[in-house]
Amino acid sequence: MDLYFGIMAVGGLMTLMGIVLTWNLSRLVEKFRVGKGGKLSWLILLGGLITAMGSCL
Repeated sequence: MDLYFGIMAVGGLMTLMGIVLTWNLSRLVEKFRVGKGGKLSWLILLGGLITAMGSCL
């Protein structure tokens, strides 16, 4: 495996973990403030995934 692909794989996993952790935190805050998980946390997850896909191109 080439060094470049190894670095890109680790960077991709870290980006994915960051997106999931940010989504989970926003979901918890939204539950605390609104009382239930709503559409906003799912939009944050979708936006993070689209951003991650865009940075790979």
